[in-house]
Amino acid sequence: MPASSILGAYVIDTTSIISSIKLKDSVLSNQTSLMMLGSYFDPVFGPTKASIYTQLVLPGNTIDWQFNNTGISSIGINFDSVVLVLPFNPGISYYGALSPQTFTVDTIERVNNVGLVLNHSYYSDTNVSHGNNHIGITTIIPDPIDSFHSKYGINNVTTYPPAIRIRLNRSFGEWLIKEDSMSSSQSYFSTGYSFQTLLEGFYISVSDPLQLPGQGGIMYVNPYTSGAGLVFYYRVGGDSIVQTFQMGSNCAYYDHFDHDFSKTAFYAGTKDSVLAPYTTYIQSLGGVKTQLSFPFLSNWKHLGPILVNKAEVDVPVNVSATGVDIPPPQAYLVRDSAGVESALIDENEGTTYYGGAYDATNHQYVFNIDRYIQYVLNGKILNTGLYLISGSNAVSANGAVLYGAAKKTTNPRIRLKIYYTPLQH
Repeated sequence: MPASSILGAYVIDTTSIISSIKLKDSVLSNQTSLMMLGSYFDPVFGPTKASIYTQLVLPGNTIDWQFNNTGISSIGINFDSVVLVLPFNPGISYYGALSPQTFTVDTIERVNNVGLVLNHSYYSDTNVSHGNNHIGITTIIPDPIDSFHSKYGINNVTTYPPAIRIRLNRSFGEWLIKEDSMSSSQSYFSTGYSFQTLLEGFYISVSDPLQLPGQGGIMYVNPYTSGAGLVFYYRVGGDSIVQTFQMGSNCAYYDHFDHDFSKTAFYAGTKDSVLAPYTTYIQSLGGVKTQLSFPFLSNWKHLGPILVNKAEVDVPVNVSATGVDIPPPQAYLVRDSAGVESALIDENEGTTYYGGAYDATNHQYVFNIDRYIQYVLNGKILNTGLYLISGSNAVSANGAVLYGAAKKTTNPRIRLKIYYTPLQH
């Protein structure tokens, strides 16, 4: 209820809060709407690196596919090139800057004949075995603006959306075509699964060890864009052919994120949890998050039973310290039990009431968590505190510097405002 509509209620905004930060985290990052790729030396959060593990499927996701589909086995295949195409997401296409980056491609290795599994839960700190002899490497300044025009064959000009294009080794392309032409391994191209036993997929990463603060960027890749995947250019007889082994649908994939906090203001050696009374943080891509503890909520029981009309958490953002990009558009307060995050019951009331959207006018996040507070006071759930995390954690790279919960004359602070009505006097 709006505060002006609450009759016979009391309000208190001096509830003690302890703010701290947690440095090590991971997020569920498989089958997301976007892939993250690149490295960025954030002036606030230090170096961040995003890599991709992904499978591919046969062109058109068909069965019994062949490079030479003419039906005339005597016609040879003249291979020209093979390129890995990673289209930018339209609209918001990157975070950071468009500095030169070195992109690398390696093949994923199956272990005990097991590779990536579709719809399996992969977290952003998961590693999968892969080769180290790059089958593709290129250093470019990513260009999310200009389309790519390809002319292959007579009068065959095709326009593709902006993308990162990594030409792979010729020997790799020739090997894959050779495997198709060998009768003993024809079954590799019979289904998507059998193809993945031959080529499990790619580990796509970056190598930019000399970046300085403000250099690099995290690219937002849309794997569902037409043309995304492994593109072969070859000729059969007089025909010039372009075939794409697709990524996205029907492929297992996930992102891997690495963070180096050693160059940040909040680094505290081997500690992964640090008290942050005056300045705290949230960061996407499984980066740093804020923990809020309410150590004296249990003291409310001395007032007898009360009805919590409204409980509002105000989280002010230090926009002058956040950096060149806007804070995450949405943040969430979540419970944490044994490392597993869960939504508050208040979130089920709907985003508009629950809040969490960034208020660019007042530079803050506001949450309504009255049901959570009521449950704590009634003893229905334990008072273990909450975590403040970035929304769209696996598909954006935004971060924000926040004011902490401790009192400081010159700065705002994180507050919990509770409007309540005593049920007995």
